[in-house]
Amino acid sequence: MGLLKITMRAPGTMPGEAEASAAMEGVSRALTAGSAACQEVTRVRNELSALRDGHRPQPHADPAKPGALCAACSVHGSIVSWPCATWSAAERILTHGKA
Repeated sequence: MGLLKITMRAPGTMPGEAEASAAMEGVSRALTAGSAACQEVTRVRNELSALRDGHRPQPHADPAKPGALCAACSVHGSIVSWPCATWSAAERILTHGKA
């Protein structure tokens, strides 16, 4: 709001020291929040990539042929074909931004 007031002031009028200081503080807080948000998005994307990469076809399987088993899902004895739901959801989020 302070930045808007400074922008919309009459031509040739300088903002007061307090007004300029408040506007700079607001801009600084906005930049800090944006930087933190970018770091969080990067962290989430890295975790999703690691999750997706853990759900791959078993080493001896051919992922091009139907029936390959997911290595991560099959660890506990489940018979889950690849691409599994976990891999598919992580891939959709990483490529399209939603599951």
